[in-house]
Amino acid sequence: MRKKNYTMGEGHYYFNVKSGHQMITIYRKEKKSAVNAFNNYIKVGKDVEWLGCWDGKNFKETKAPNS
Repeated sequence: MRKKNYTMGEGHYYFNVKSGHQMITIYRKEKKSAVNAFNNYIKVGKDVEWLGCWDGKNFKETKAPNS
């Protein structure tokens, strides 16, 4: 597994989008905007994985939002 070359922001919401052989990590500062983006990727048929809210050490709110 490759080391990520960026630091994750505390209080930001993250999810992964699988694109071909790559896994792209996307974040949003607000939960509402993260959920909307996550659901839009699902609607267009992308393979997505909800990570949750980063608190500096672990992900919180890791349950994927409902569409």
